Amino acid sequence: MATDKHLETEPVCWSESAETQLRQIVADALGVQATDINDETGYGQTTQWDSLAHVRLASGLEEGFSIQLKLDEFAEIITVAAIRQVLIRHGVGPCAKTAESCSCGGD
Repeated sequence: MATDKHLETEPVCWSESAETQLRQIVADALGVQATDINDETGYGQTTQWDSLAHVRLASGLEEGFSIQLKLDEFAEIITVAAIRQVLIRHGVGPCAKTAESCSCGGD
């Protein structure tokens, strides 16, 4: 996914800094390099993403983005792309405007 642009799957502004932070949190939870993380990185598809890593990931997301995941969201965060959608619902990003009305430039 290209960063510092508006998401194509959700019409909200998503910043490069939020993307970098997301990838670093996932990488830390899995014990891999952030450059190894992509949208398809996920539970069951990445050998390092086991149940313990999933708990570390949820904790890292809550701490890193100052959010509180609901139980159903804990079960929902099974890929990087899915995590991004949960974060968007929590208002993570520079603004809450739609891509069409945003002029923040992504950061």
